[in-house]
Amino acid sequence: MHLQAGMYGPIIIRPSDGSNTTWDGGYAFDTETLLFMSELDTFWHTDSILDHEHIDGAVHDTLLVPKYNPDYFLINGLSDQQLEDSVELNSKTNYVNYFRLVNIGYCTNKVIFPSSLGARIVDSDGRPLPIEEFSDTIEVYPGERYGVLVESSVPILDSIEVHYFDMMTSELKNIQHVKVDIRVPNQVEEFENVIDFSIAPNPVDQDVRISFDLLTETNLSLRIVSIDGKLMLSEFPRVYEQGKHTLVLSTNEYASGQYILSLSDGNNVTSKSFIKK
Repeated sequence: MHLQAGMYGPIIIRPSDGSNTTWDGGYAFDTETLLFMSELDTFWHTDSILDHEHIDGAVHDTLLVPKYNPDYFLINGLSDQQLEDSVELNSKTNYVNYFRLVNIGYCTNKVIFPSSLGARIVDSDGRPLPIEEFSDTIEVYPGERYGVLVESSVPILDSIEVHYFDMMTSELKNIQHVKVDIRVPNQVEEFENVIDFSIAPNPVDQDVRISFDLLTETNLSLRIVSIDGKLMLSEFPRVYEQGKHTLVLSTNEYASGQYILSLSDGNNVTSKSFIKK
């Protein structure tokens, strides 16, 4: 009940010298990302559970604990579209990126990193491993913690999958996605004329809404490719007036997976990824 009430949090002990290393004398890293995984069963938050009848003055009381059936599957308290721009890896090529994986829920988590990141597990439950283990997939059981280092020598736009399994039945309950955006240092990161570029919902079932705001009138083209490079949509450039725009596209013919949507004026490009369920 304390977990469902949100009475928890990670405690991170830093190296004594304040350096960006995994521990005193450990691995150096350039970026750090926490993936704090949990779930939420809304029925456990109703008054019948949290504000149940009790005997005044009793030292102990009893409560029939209902079956745990989570409705929301969270990373750092967020899920689905909330994760975009909040829980993600934005980094540079050849940077070392340190992930802290923590499972505070009741489901078993399977965290799947893109193979191109060369994930290596370096610590478990706060203790360094005697030998690092290379694995793109890490199973994290309730209460477990892992430290994982990843890096890439080439640009990547992909995602980390976090699977939630019922610990008793092994049934897959949900999948969350954490965006990975690794770019070449000094690469132009923003298409300055395009602001507030967003894709919703993400993940998507059917129609996807593309929203953006233009500072000036711009000739734009739109392009969608699958993560394996298959061209799904390529629109001829057309003039968009200054101001806010929303486009609605159907993804009914798209297979489940990850896609990259790009806006370009011929010289500049801005991209975002989305997941088709």
